Amino acid sequence: MSSSIPCLEASSEWAPPKHERDTDLGDRATFLTDYVHTVVILVIIFIFSFTTYATSDILGSPSAVYDALVAASARHPVDGNSGGSYLTMQSREGAIFFVINIVGNFGTVFWYALPSPTKPGMLGTHTSEQ
Repeated sequence: MSSSIPCLEASSEWAPPKHERDTDLGDRATFLTDYVHTVVILVIIFIFSFTTYATSDILGSPSAVYDALVAASARHPVDGNSGGSYLTMQSREGAIFFVINIVGNFGTVFWYALPSPTKPGMLGTHTSEQ
């Protein structure tokens, strides 16, 4: 297929020009957008948290939230938690979740550390280089 526009011609030798400045701008843009999106998400989380804990008609304060959780755990205790409480670090399901998370995260780290030519294609990040 031939075209009058050089960049559209089918050629295995053509590649877009690469400049060091383009890479720097791309990195800066990536970090800037990541930072801005993180700040926006944190602001939204803080607004919802402070609205719930400080100005809610039902709860109104962190101590009211604590009292409501203690009362709820007295009415409906959780099997496997220490004292049936919702406010505990000692629970069977929490320990299972901890082990699954640790094993899964270590597996992910070691999987990425292994060299493999197929991993980029499996992750959808493969770019054909010539």
